[in-house]
Amino acid sequence: MRALFTLLCMSFALVLSAQEASQVTVGDELTIGKASNADYQFLKLPKRNFVIKRNGVANFDALAGTKVKVTQKIQMENTVWATVERVNGRRFFGIQPSITVRLEDALRSNEVLF
Repeated sequence: MRALFTLLCMSFALVLSAQEASQVTVGDELTIGKASNADYQFLKLPKRNFVIKRNGVANFDALAGTKVKVTQKIQMENTVWATVERVNGRRFFGIQPSITVRLEDALRSNEVLF
């Protein structure tokens, strides 16, 4: 009985996160949350050495709390990807105008907040 209840709760959580990703549209504002581990898993960020070579600031901890706007949303097979830009118009790390987010997984892990 307990296993059945756990299975139902997990399936409900998956359906809920899929609905959240489908509710996000182009023009919506999101907030970047804290990294689930040491690094962001579902945000496609440039590598540290690339940022440094381009004279950018490689401070990945500063991303938490950043307001971003969805500029493009793409469905590729079973994954929803979104391209986001900062609301204030600044570049990420001083070099990159936009980043790509694996939307469903990022919302589920709270790396991106709706």
